[in-house]
Amino acid sequence: DVVGIALPVLKALDAGGVAGAKAYLEGFINEFKITMFLIGARDIKCLKRKSYRIMGRVAQWMEEKD
Repeated sequence: DVVGIALPVLKALDAGGVAGAKAYLEGFINEFKITMFLIGARDIKCLKRKSYRIMGRVAQWMEEKD
C-alpha cells in the first residue's frame, strides 16, 4: 500500500534541499506513529482493520463526486 506524499516531499526538497526533504519525512513518520498510537494500531495490519468516518470537506467532496 502506498500513500501519495510525493508533492509535499518535492516541495520540501525544493525549499530546503535534501535536509528539508529529510526533515519533512521525519515529521511525517513521527505524526504517523503518533496517530497509530492514539488509535491503538500496533502495525499497518491493525491499522487496516480500524473503522473510520470521513467528515467535513472530504465527505462533501465524496458526496458531490457520486
